[in-house]
Amino acid sequence: MSKKHKIRNHWINLFVAVLFLLMAIFQINDPDPYLWIMIYAVVMLIPTLYYFRIYFIYLVVFLCIILGIYWTSYIPELGIWIDSGSPSLVTEMKAESSSVELVRELGGLTICLACLIFYMLKIKSAKR
Repeated sequence: MSKKHKIRNHWINLFVAVLFLLMAIFQINDPDPYLWIMIYAVVMLIPTLYYFRIYFIYLVVFLCIILGIYWTSYIPELGIWIDSGSPSLVTEMKAESSSVELVRELGGLTICLACLIFYMLKIKSAKR
């Protein structure tokens, strides 16, 4: 890997960490802010550690398992949202129904899991 690629890759980790920090901050007005601030902040920790070349694969796997289990608890709400005609998730910030809010949360968890899986693969390749 070239030095230029390593530097760019290094800054991408910082960028991802800042995005998750912003996602955590935006949860202040959420109906359940403490849970979501904690989730986004914990996920933010992984690219931050990777930025400093600190690799905790077991932490990433543990977080994937915990958030994956939590993710599956939202599947029934996804069905309710689909059965109700799939109302828009973005027309208003205040959700008109609980299923809209829960499907938004499912989206947030999906983003978190995608990030964690990405870093799990990066850590595995970095340890080779």
